[in-house]
Amino acid sequence: MYDIIQGVLYFLIICLICYILKNIHFIIISTQKYTDSRVSTGSYVANRASDKIAQLHDHIWCCRSGSAADTQALTDYVRHYLAQLAVETGRPPEVKVAAHLMRRLCYENKDNLMAGVIIGGWDPVNGGTVYNIPLGGACIPMPFALGGSGSTFIYGLVDAEYKENMTKDEALALVKKAVSHAMARDGSSGGIIRTLVATEDGNVRDYVSGNACESIVVVIHSISLAQFHTYTHSTCLSSFS
Repeated sequence: MYDIIQGVLYFLIICLICYILKNIHFIIISTQKYTDSRVSTGSYVANRASDKIAQLHDHIWCCRSGSAADTQALTDYVRHYLAQLAVETGRPPEVKVAAHLMRRLCYENKDNLMAGVIIGGWDPVNGGTVYNIPLGGACIPMPFALGGSGSTFIYGLVDAEYKENMTKDEALALVKKAVSHAMARDGSSGGIIRTLVATEDGNVRDYVSGNACESIVVVIHSISLAQFHTYTHSTCLSSFS
């Protein structure tokens, strides 16, 4: 399956969401082709259960978007460099080192690559951090980052519901809600939601099945419709009073 992706076509940009809560030093990463797991070559779905979260070091991870071949090659290079650095220095590399390695590779080859990535993780120096590296090779530290085709549908939702110092459960709930909405709205997204929580103690990976994603959206839409009816009913009554 990957031979098709690496050898021929670009797949549509995946939707990626990263959330960082520095106060408790953990990062939650949710990816997708819309958190999804779908890899497409044109209108053909080449892989419906792809894993778009790549591990770069023990506590450093990368969300990939753009060309599967390009981003897989980039993550392999950065993983190799970080392993060498850890051996030479005798300590784990910082997340920002991984981000700047990726930025340099993306920027110096920007005319030949189609790659947008998000680097996140935990290190003993800075705790949990997230860096967004969009097409072109910029490197931007952010409290949270979104990208890909499905992200345009959920910027307002995330801006409205994100807040500082969220708990892990609150962040996971927001990630799943936002990604489910993006998958429902974006025709190029689908599959499952993959999540990762990286802490000093280790990494915890999980996923939400496609059926569960649909249930989340259906429940939210049902609640919103009920609230709309309540609002319109009360508005009509007040206008006649």
